[in-house]
Amino acid sequence: MQPIHSISEAGLRPYIGSPVCCIRTDGTYVFGHVNRCEGGQLHLDQAFDGPGNLPTNVYAAQAKLKSNLKKKAKVSYYPYGYGYGFGFAAVALSLAAIAAIVAFPFGFFFL
Repeated sequence: MQPIHSISEAGLRPYIGSPVCCIRTDGTYVFGHVNRCEGGQLHLDQAFDGPGNLPTNVYAAQAKLKSNLKKKAKVSYYPYGYGYGFGFAAVALSLAAIAAIVAFPFGFFFL
């Protein structure tokens, strides 16, 4: 995991196609792949909300994500093929509503 310090259109362009975790100012967070960043909005593909809340400080959030990954995962099975994009959606987030972003250079290894 690597924190992204420049939450701006120019600062997020190198991360297009990369998986990220965006922490909103209210502490809720969303995982997804950066599709584009334009008009003050960050567009994510294959996005889904994370359970619970995270601290809005990027380093504290990164530490909590790491500790959550070390816990034993609860696994559920859902058969594929029931509709398009099962469980995933495209999301547009306002850059002003994002408190922190953490990039996952090797993908979401916990899915």
